[in-house]
Amino acid sequence: MSTDDRFDDTRRIVVTGMGVVTPIGETPAEFSASLRAGRSGITRWKHMDERTLSKIGGDMCDFDLGGHFERVGARYPPDLIERAHRVLRATPLSGRLDCAAALQAYIDAGLHDAGLDPERVGHVAGGNNLNNNYFAQNVRAFDQDPKQIDPFLGLVLWDTDVLGKVGELLTVKGPNYMVGNACASGHVALLCAIDLLRAGRADAVVVSAATQELDPVGLQGWALMDAIVWRSFADDPTRASRPFDYLFSRTAWFGDDVLYLAPEEPTPFRDLTARLWEAFPAYPPYGGQFAEVVPHLTIGEGAGRNALLDAERSVRAYGLVTGRAERLTLMAQTPGGRWSYLGRWMLGQG
Repeated sequence: MSTDDRFDDTRRIVVTGMGVVTPIGETPAEFSASLRAGRSGITRWKHMDERTLSKIGGDMCDFDLGGHFERVGARYPPDLIERAHRVLRATPLSGRLDCAAALQAYIDAGLHDAGLDPERVGHVAGGNNLNNNYFAQNVRAFDQDPKQIDPFLGLVLWDTDVLGKVGELLTVKGPNYMVGNACASGHVALLCAIDLLRAGRADAVVVSAATQELDPVGLQGWALMDAIVWRSFADDPTRASRPFDYLFSRTAWFGDDVLYLAPEEPTPFRDLTARLWEAFPAYPPYGGQFAEVVPHLTIGEGAGRNALLDAERSVRAYGLVTGRAERLTLMAQTPGGRWSYLGRWMLGQG
């Protein structure tokens, strides 16, 4: 904070801890490893109304807080685990997931024993309509017997219940509020936390991005407007979340005069090449000149060894090349040297 106590937008902010709870990892390390390995968390819905057009998604309805602590909570203070069980005993899924991730980040940052004044610790939660499915379940109960709805519905219905549970669990007594911006809610929450810190209203801020527990009616609405995948992948859900991502992580050479970037994982490129060759047998890879398929992105060719070595040093200094391909355009060269257009396809759709 600046000396005149006004907002200081040059003050550096440090991210000191992270937490994540997903179908493909319950720690940042697990999550990162799963992404790099190309694992998908998309499955068929386990307990969704079968009338809903959507049949697949990232399902965590079986999340068990106790099991989560057994898997990742070896260094958690016992009193915090006990408090989590007590605070979250009647909390719907969204709140349990958000609190589990927030607690993980809180401990990773060392805030549990940092000696900070709780009134100088804040929390900003990102999310909208988090307990929709919980509300839908209570609507069905109400239709059967109005007396059978959850007696805590009046409190738990609101998104602020999730906000309050995180604050209670982490003993946050500083600024504690929610922001909603659809899928960008987590990013907006992060921006708000940075503003709180730069304004000097808090010394540390926990940012959480709550998962929405989807209900069949909302899913049906999204499906009808084609906002989610539902016409394909029902029999192979893992392919729905695998657009053709790539990571070129190293340089390599063909002989002494061709420098190229090599993908960290060449298998998807080789598989795609094999499928294309099967569909277009008249056009083998590299015109049939080479027996092995070597996925690559050419940096330079025939420019002289020294020039290519300079290019290699520059590329290595730049770092990794990542990206995502959504469409494939296939061109083939005829024996006469002319290029012909064979087709264009969306990747990941068969």
